[in-house]
Amino acid sequence: MIEKYFVFTTAIYNVKGEKYVREEVYLCEDCTRHSYAV
Repeated sequence: MIEKYFVFTTAIYNVKGEKYVREEVYLCEDCTRHSYAV
């Protein structure tokens, strides 16, 4: 059985010397290495 996970990733972008932090949430099927089980 493939369990579905919601994976939270944080991406940091450096634009013109300033840092922008963006959080992304996506649904992953068979991401057993992540601990965000649903």
